[in-house]
Order: sequence, then structure tokens, then C-alpha cells
Amino acid sequence: MGRILLHQTNDCENAMNTTLRKRAEAILSRSPDENSALPTRDVQELVHELQIYQAELEIQNEELRRAQQELVGARDRYKELYQSVPVGCLTLDSNRMIRDANAASTAMLGTGSQDLAGQRLDKFVSEEDGDPFYLLMRRAAETGNRQRRDIRFRWDEGCPFWADLEVVPTLCPKTEAFFLITLSDITARKQAEGQFRTLNAELDHRVKVRTDELATTNRELESFCYSVSHDLRAPLRSIDAFSKDLLEFHGPQVDDSGQDLIHRIRSNCERMTLLTEGLLQLSLLARVQINLWPVDLTAIAQSAAADLRRTEPTRAVDVRITPGLTAAGDPVLLRTALSNLLENAWKFTGKRPDAVIEFGQTENYPSSIFGSPCPSGGTRSPVYFVRDNGAGFDMRYADKLFTPFQRLHTTAEFPGSGIGLATVQRVINRHGGRIGFESSPGQGATFYFTVGTNA
Repeated sequence: MGRILLHQTNDCENAMNTTLRKRAEAILSRSPDENSALPTRDVQELVHELQIYQAELEIQNEELRRAQQELVGARDRYKELYQSVPVGCLTLDSNRMIRDANAASTAMLGTGSQDLAGQRLDKFVSEEDGDPFYLLMRRAAETGNRQRRDIRFRWDEGCPFWADLEVVPTLCPKTEAFFLITLSDITARKQAEGQFRTLNAELDHRVKVRTDELATTNRELESFCYSVSHDLRAPLRSIDAFSKDLLEFHGPQVDDSGQDLIHRIRSNCERMTLLTEGLLQLSLLARVQINLWPVDLTAIAQSAAADLRRTEPTRAVDVRITPGLTAAGDPVLLRTALSNLLENAWKFTGKRPDAVIEFGQTENYPSSIFGSPCPSGGTRSPVYFVRDNGAGFDMRYADKLFTPFQRLHTTAEFPGSGIGLATVQRVINRHGGRIGFESSPGQGATFYFTVGTNA
């Protein structure tokens, strides 16, 4: 509607101006006698209309002058802003010839603005990035979309630099400017990235060297443990056999003090045999090949509990095993780990008349062990537990728990080799799982473990 009224107003003005001009031309074309014969009223009206028209022209001229001043001011402000921005700005024609450049771009390219105008921007691109720059400009021209890429530039004099280059095609054939270019100097960032990559490479190399050294040390240590535990068994068997023969054949000739010493020798031989067997088993865990199969953990726990009951048939222990628990792992190694955990719980509940041992699966475990529980729909491996209400232990000394031969209770209180939990940890680690625990003295202990790389 506004457009219609505007057109109508313009048509009326044009018609009035045309009529005015025709009347003025008609008057000027008459002879002086004819003009003198014009009615006074017509002359006055004509003069009045001319005066109005003159006033309108003066108003239009004033508005034009004011608009021109505003345009000049806007141009000056734009030019000042264009020259003061810290980012390099250039305008190129369709041949990638520089038509205009601000102060930042001339400083980056190491030349004056007058020297920069009329040169191709390609001249300042490094040889390594000549092809990427050409493809970038071609893609911008063909698609009409802005393009962006990190490009290396070089000065005529000075060091090369990296720039974040953005191309905006104008696609306006009536103007000389065909591309609008912005350049941001990112040399410092590229240098930092290069240093970061160098440091990462050095770190990777160091880690590889240390890992290789550690693997070699572990192999040597495992070989040493295997040799020691294997080679000690024969002398121990001999000492035990000789002491047994001494008691059997020469016992009457030895007084009570001597027989007590012989019994101590045999007892220590038995304990050392137990330790060497445990050490041998622990060293073999690093050598054995893991075979992954579906494993019925419930069946393993039930079998282990039955074996423990046969060793002490008179004990009343409430063993609670959750049915249907399975995992993917090595059946032999998982049997070893679970049997050790249940045997550990059986041993440390030996002084409880109301002993309770549980094996199950849970999601309610302390966040300090494995972190927060896996959210719904996650893929974290199930968390299994073995819980007892036995002697427990002080968590201040828990760092010794998985160390071979380290014990939190004396042998007189609870016999054992101190290898069982170290064996359990080794098995769980070989399966890519994790193991943790919580306990307090006299309140029992709970061992949590996972099996699998998603633990």
C-alpha cells in the first residue's frame, strides 16, 4: 500500500512539474506584446508556482548536501575502522589481484599499501601452500560460499608466517571487488602446536623406552621368581624328608628340646614350601595364555564352597551364592581368583560362630572404588563381590593387601602364605578388570571386582 501511495505522489509531482514547465515554455515562446496581455492573476499564479518550485529545489539541494556529508562521514568512519582493525583485510578482483588492503594486512605481508595494490595475493603465499590456496579460491568462486583454511605466507623480506585465511566471494560483477579476504596471524599458535607435537613425540618415545625397560625387568623378575620357587622345592623336600627320618629312626636318642627343634624345622619347611608354591603360581600367571569363554561364576563359587566345607565339615557357615552369574574370561584363572577370595573369607570368619559369606553382583558399591555407577544404558561391566562378616582389617594398612607375602594378621591368628590376594589381583588385571575393597576391624570385609575392558 505504501508503495502505491509513493508511486501516486511521485506521479503527481511529475505531472505538476511537467505542467509548470509547459506553461513556462509557452510564456517564453510568446511575443512581448502577447505576454503583456496576460491577465495579472495568471502571472501571479505562475510566479507563485515558480517560487514554490524554487523553494522545493533549495530544500532538495539542502537534503542532498546533508546526505552527501553523511555519506562522506560514513565513508571516513568505515575507512578508519577498516584501517584500524587488527585483522588483515583485503579486497581482490576475479584474477585475485589486490585492489585494497588495510594497515594490518600490509604489516603482515611486509609492504606498503600502495605497493600492495595491484599485486596478486598468490605472490605472498608460500610454495608449500600454493596448491591448497588455489583450490580454496577456486572453491569459493565456484560455490559462492565462504571458505577457510590455515595458509602459510612469506614476506619479501622477513620470516614466513601462518595465517587463518577466510575468503568471502561477493559475486557482484558490477564491482571490481570479487573476494573479501581476512587474515589472522596464527604463527604463535602453530609454533605452540609444533612444540606440543614434538613434546608428545618425545614423551611417546620415553614411554616406549620405559615400557620396554619395564617389560624386560618384569620378564627377568618373573623368570627369577620362577627359578627360585622351582629350584627351592627340591632342597625343601630333602630337608623335610631328612627331619622326618631323624624323628622316625633317631627320635629316642634326641631329648624333648631337640625333638621340638626338629618339629619347628619341619613346620618351617612346610610353610616355605607353601610360599614357594604360591610364588611359582604367581609367576606362572604372567606367562599363561588367556582363553576367553563364557564362565559360570555361580557354579565355580558353589564348587569352591563345597571344597571348603569338606576341609572343615564341622563348621557352620552360611554361604549365600547368587544364581545365574556369568562372565567372559579364562575358566581356569577365574576359578583360581574366585576360589582364593572365598577361601580368604572362609579363613577370616573362622572365629565367628555365626559366619556368613556372600557372593553376588551389585550396583551399590562405594564410589571411591570404581567411581560413580554407570548411568542407565551404559556398557560398564558388572561388579561382583565377595563379602564376609569376619575379622576384617584396618583400611590404613590396605596398601599392603595385594603385595605378595604382606599380611595384616599374624600367622598364629590366621595361617596363610600371603599370596592369595596378590594372585587374585593378577588374574583380574589380566582380564582387564579392576578390584577394590572396603573393611573395618571386626566388621568383616567386602571385595569388589570386575571382569572385562569396559569395567
